[in-house]
Amino acid sequence: IAEGMVSTGSIPMPPPAAMPIDPTSHWNTQEGFQRALNGDPVVGHLSGLNSQVPPSMMQRASTTSLDPHCQTLARLAPTQTTANLAEDAKGEKYDIFLSHLQRNAQDTIISLQMFLKEVRPGLKFFIDVDVDMTDGLHETLRRGVLNCKAFLFFITDGILGSIWCAQELRWAVEYGKNIVLVRETDERHGGLEMKDFFEQVPEDLLPVFKNNIAIPWYREKGFRGVSVHTILKRAALEDEHANELQKLQVTKKQLMAVVKLSKSSTTAFDII
Repeated sequence: IAEGMVSTGSIPMPPPAAMPIDPTSHWNTQEGFQRALNGDPVVGHLSGLNSQVPPSMMQRASTTSLDPHCQTLARLAPTQTTANLAEDAKGEKYDIFLSHLQRNAQDTIISLQMFLKEVRPGLKFFIDVDVDMTDGLHETLRRGVLNCKAFLFFITDGILGSIWCAQELRWAVEYGKNIVLVRETDERHGGLEMKDFFEQVPEDLLPVFKNNIAIPWYREKGFRGVSVHTILKRAALEDEHANELQKLQVTKKQLMAVVKLSKSSTTAFDII
C-alpha cells in the first residue's frame, strides 16, 4: 500500500480527507459501499448515512438476493425522527411518484406520465429527470416519496438491482404510501413474466408484490386506456372531469323526471 493510503479489506484507498465530495459517485461503486460499511465519516456524511452501521443491519444486508454492493442503502439510511418527518412533509407535494429504472423504462415512464395527464391535466408528478436535486440525490428522493399521494413502481427487468429504486420502494413501505404496481408487458422494453421477476425480489420486499396485483402496461390504444384508468383508480386519482360529467347526467335525469311528473307546463323557475 502506498504512503498515505489505508486498507479496507483488499481495496487500498486514500484517507477520508482526500476523498472527492460528490456523494452520488460513491454509491455506484464497490469502493464507495465498502467505505460506508467501514464507517467512513466523509462518505457516511455525504450520503446521509450513519457513520456506524448496527450489526443487525449488516446481518440483514447480507441475507438479500441482490448484488452485495447494492444491498446496503436501505439498511444504512439514518432513522428519521418524528420532528424531521414533520418538517420534511412541509415540502413540495406530488400526486404520483414515478419510480422506474432509467436503463429500460425512461421513455416509457415519460409516455405514461403524458397519458395520465391527458386524463387528469392537473396531476403533479415526481420524476427524477424533472426534479431539482440541489439538496442531494438521497434527500430529494426520500422527500419526494414522503410527499407523494401515490407511489407508482414500474416493474421492468433488473429494477430491484438498482439501489435507488429499491430504496424508493422501501421508503414507500416505511411511510405507508399507496403503492401502485405497474408492469411492462413488452420484452423489448424490459418486460418479463412476474414469476421471473419474483426471483429478483429481496425477501423483505416480497410482501409488497404478493399483496398487490401489478397493472399491465399496454401500448395499444384501446388497452392503454384501460391501463391508464386502472392506474388512476388504484392511485385514488380518478378522472375528475368524467366524474363531473356523470354528476351532470344524474342532474339531467332528475330534471327530466320533474318535467314528466308535472301536469302543467313547467318553466325553469318551477324547477328551481
